[in-house]
Amino acid sequence: MASGKRKDSSPVTSVIIVLAILLVLNLISINLFARVDLTDSGIYSLSNASKNLMKNLSDRVLVKCFFTKDLPPPYNQNARYLKDQLADYRAYSGGKFEFEFIDPAEEGAEDEAQSYRIPPVQVNAYESDRLEIKKVYMGIVFLHGDKTEVLPVLQSTDGLEYEISRAVRKVTSASMPRIAFVTGHGEADLQQDLKNLNGALSREYTIEPITLSDIKEIPASFDAVLILSPRSPYSDWELYVLDKYVMQGGKLGVFLDKYDCDIQNNNCKKVETGLDDFLKNYGIGVNDDIVLDARCSRIGVQQQTGFFRVKNMVDFRYFPLVTNLDEGNIIVKGLDGIVFTFASSLDTTVQVPDSVSREVFAWTSELSRTETAGFDLNPYRDFRRSDFDRQSIPLAAVLRGEFPGYFADKPIPEYTGSDSSDSSFIMDSLPSPKRSVNTRMVVMGDGDLVKDSYLASKNNLVFFMNIVDWLSQDEGLISIRSKSVAERPLDDVSGGVKAFTKYFNIVGMPIVVLLYGLTRWRMRRSNKKRLV
Repeated sequence: MASGKRKDSSPVTSVIIVLAILLVLNLISINLFARVDLTDSGIYSLSNASKNLMKNLSDRVLVKCFFTKDLPPPYNQNARYLKDQLADYRAYSGGKFEFEFIDPAEEGAEDEAQSYRIPPVQVNAYESDRLEIKKVYMGIVFLHGDKTEVLPVLQSTDGLEYEISRAVRKVTSASMPRIAFVTGHGEADLQQDLKNLNGALSREYTIEPITLSDIKEIPASFDAVLILSPRSPYSDWELYVLDKYVMQGGKLGVFLDKYDCDIQNNNCKKVETGLDDFLKNYGIGVNDDIVLDARCSRIGVQQQTGFFRVKNMVDFRYFPLVTNLDEGNIIVKGLDGIVFTFASSLDTTVQVPDSVSREVFAWTSELSRTETAGFDLNPYRDFRRSDFDRQSIPLAAVLRGEFPGYFADKPIPEYTGSDSSDSSFIMDSLPSPKRSVNTRMVVMGDGDLVKDSYLASKNNLVFFMNIVDWLSQDEGLISIRSKSVAERPLDDVSGGVKAFTKYFNIVGMPIVVLLYGLTRWRMRRSNKKRLV
């Protein structure tokens, strides 16, 4: 008699069907390229800027990866990640981006690698249950025409997309953007005080110092002019040169320190720059104060303990850790915190000209304060919660639009520079126009945050680089540079909540499991009795 039951297919048939499905999916994936990235900032997929960079390539770019085969962990993962990343670039390039991996040892290409200044590096490797020192290569070369860009050693994949896109842009661009740093007023020195910033900027920009007192005008070829931490006043002529540059559409970044502070000697000296009225004319001011914040960075303090000196890490309220950022502003998008140092607040009571828009994009936390005198820089200074009586103090702002001329209704200042004998100077010094062409500006009351002596966070460097990109209107790399795995710290909770959570996990969860088991046992027992 027929049982009425369908005969199950054999396991072999099921395996064949599964393999056939996988084969079809792989064949489809060869011709269709797609990726789903569920991370917040899309760190495992290319940004739109990188995709557009590939789509707009006019000629072939070749990438040579000099990597030793069978790299020991964790470097082998770096090589695999690099290969996947380069494959993504190639997929969007329309065939104009190619890459190859070369093992210098096996293919006899050590001379070629070293000709590109790719050095061998020594890494630890466990082989045959022994720790050995192994010589390996992990360098990348980007080639386009007669241009070459080299990443000598890839030790980490952090920021890899940025490095690749930066290198491709550099070898495919006709020239590098020019950035000017104003000198002559005790500003931070690029070679001594800003080595990290100078190194990072030099990879993407041509950097030149300018002394305003000796020139008639700032060349229009500069994409942006930066004033970083001056310590002495600007003359009227120097302000005239700056205003003339802005009127012609020049981009200006102003980073002022209202006080020169010395933690060791516990004092702060007032700094006069003569830029206050100049900035207020454009719609922003910097207050004569210093901001303190309960959410702050930590500094190392040496303390004598018996015969030993011990370094303690203590909270320093004069170094606000700024996480209150406008995520809609591309300069800080993706950044999870910036450390300000002896920062002054912005004066947002200044009237903004009708043709200018002002956007604050960084504020202090809900527990902050300002001081205008009696500064006590003692790291062990005691603060109460009630001391922080202000919140969301503005620290950084961007302005854009058509700025009013600072010298529109003023006489031309006297010029005493080195070109005073040049008769053509008179024709160049016409009165400043009443309004600029459309341009942009960044103003902050902190010029120390990228100095080597205060550079406490990588985010500070990324933040400043983003500002320079925004000023020069090269915003493509900003979204790439800021991509990272953001920290997700737990919210600070009270001691009672911590104790409850701790003991609930230790005692409460086993009790919950036990009660669930008893309930299930009683239910099954009741069901059996009903069946009987």
